[in-house]
Amino acid sequence: MTNSTSPIPHPVAGGDYLVSVPIQTALKAALYLGISEPGITSLQLAHTLQLE
Repeated sequence: MTNSTSPIPHPVAGGDYLVSVPIQTALKAALYLGISEPGITSLQLAHTLQLE
């Protein structure tokens, strides 16, 4: 999975559908987006998630 194929969450607009996903899926997606954010290191992400 790459950023170019991963949709970024955005507010629902005309013609869009709101889709609910299981919490585990939402957490995995949020983690993936955090990891793939330019300029953030694994250490910074761990600190943000309080995993140090």
